[in-house]
Amino acid sequence: MINFSFLVLTLEEKSGGLFDFDGTLSVIAVQFLVLMLLLNIILYEPILKTLDQRKIYVSNKTSSAKNIITEVDFLVEYYSKVMLDAQTKTQLLLKKTDLQLINILEQKIFKLQNKSSESIITYNKNLNNKIKSLSKSQAAKDYSHLIAALIMFWVIPKNQKKSN
Repeated sequence: MINFSFLVLTLEEKSGGLFDFDGTLSVIAVQFLVLMLLLNIILYEPILKTLDQRKIYVSNKTSSAKNIITEVDFLVEYYSKVMLDAQTKTQLLLKKTDLQLINILEQKIFKLQNKSSESIITYNKNLNNKIKSLSKSQAAKDYSHLIAALIMFWVIPKNQKKSN
């Protein structure tokens, strides 16, 4: 085994107690300041620079996103008004064309009714004329039969009396 007893004897405790303010404190303070300066130059400045760039990038993107959102809201409102106007115009146009079509159909129906009533009237007149002509010819036939019967009754017996 190694004997550590000589190390303990060579180390002597200095007087001054728990806090001893000698030359090592100033060296440690200088080392601390140099390390802080080196860390600040090597590590903290690039990190802070990157964080600042990121903060600027995020703020730019959020502001551009807000601008886009306001523009989109404006466009949505504008196009909804345009769509509403277009819907009302199409409804009015549809109602107008419906009324025009109804008027045209009513006029055509009226014309067709007039033509059909005229054709019915002419058909009835023609039918009545045919019935009258048939009845006249029937009456003529009846008169001719009556005349023939009278002739037979009057003329033939007279001729038979003359020949006897």
